[in-house]
Amino acid sequence: MGKGLRSEHLFKMKELFDSIISNAGKDPKDFYQYWRREAENIYMQVADLPTEDAFDKAMRMIETSARFELARRDIVRNLLG
Repeated sequence: MGKGLRSEHLFKMKELFDSIISNAGKDPKDFYQYWRREAENIYMQVADLPTEDAFDKAMRMIETSARFELARRDIVRNLLG
């Protein structure tokens, strides 16, 4: 059994991330740099897990990350004005 994520897992993570952002009424393109940083971080964090476990954990992490970034941007926007 392999370890870490495969390229098809990254596509599924991106689809989930984009759908969460879109469902919040935002443009996923505006979140691309954030997506890249988070995907790299998650990829490294799950690299030593068996592939299936890595994918499950990565999907949970990217979902949490997308929701966090949406909330963070809303808070910053409200603070600024």
